[in-house]
Parts: sequence; structure tokens; C-alpha cells
Amino acid sequence: MLRRQLAGPVRYEPADRFWPVALSSLIPCRRWSCIFPLTPGTLPAWHRRLIPKKWDYADRCRTGRSPTAAALKKLVLRLAKENPRWGHRRIQGEPAGLGHPIAPSTVREILHAAGIGPAPRRAGPSWREFLTAQAEQRREERDHAESLLEAERARNRAEGIVTLLGA
Repeated sequence: MLRRQLAGPVRYEPADRFWPVALSSLIPCRRWSCIFPLTPGTLPAWHRRLIPKKWDYADRCRTGRSPTAAALKKLVLRLAKENPRWGHRRIQGEPAGLGHPIAPSTVREILHAAGIGPAPRRAGPSWREFLTAQAEQRREERDHAESLLEAERARNRAEGIVTLLGA
């Protein structure tokens, strides 16, 4: 009679499927057809679909590093805006001094995500230019020392000659 009143087959919602599956473990299989208005293969099929959902921990447990606190991100961005010449390592040191340890790479990621580029380079020579200038200065000092030594040798020779002649 109920089947004649319904226009089509009964559609069970997931919550409706749970109770017959849960109760089926308490009732022997041969009695299912008397109690549940379902075909014999329906309950095992529902059970097979429900079990993977029960043991799926994708939403419950996230692996990896925990996200950076919003307050810490806000502090990093504020420090970067107030001190535009500071790099990510200098900015990283400030929260660490306040008791909020954060890695320089995390600071760099926060700044990159906010669209803040690296600190501008200081005016002055590059590392290569600095080393080249140092090498040239050493060469000049060496050449000057050699010329003084050569002058001293020449004077000693001259004095030696004079002492030989004057004696």
C-alpha cells in the first residue's frame, strides 16, 4: 500500500541509512528482510560506503607545520612598513627578542605574500667591487714597501761605497 502511494522509489538520506546499518549488526542476516524494507544487497552496500567515511581522517588531522599566528603576521608586516630598509633577517630578530620565535624564511614568506619585496640594497660597492678595491690597495702597499726597501738598499750600497772611498 505504501508503495502504491509513492510515485517512485524511496530515496534515503545519509542519516536515514545510518540507523538500519547500525541496527543490522544486532540482528541476524536472515531476519533483515522481515525488519527492513530493503533489498538484501542494500544494507551491505550502505555499510561498505559508511565504513571508509568513518575511518577517513582527512578533515580531523592536518600534518605539517602549524600556521603562523595572525598577530605575529600583523607584527611582521608592521615592522616591515615602519622600517623599509630592514631585511627579513632583521625583522625576524625583533619578534624573537620579544619572545615570539619565528624563522627568517617564514618572515620572507609573509612579506612575499603581502607583496613587500626585499629591502633595498645599501648604497656602496658590491662584494666583488669591495674585494677588488682591497686587492688593489694591498698591491699598492706591497709596491710601496718594495720601493722603500729598494731605496734603503740603494742608500746602504751608497754608504758602503762612500765608506770604502772615505776610508
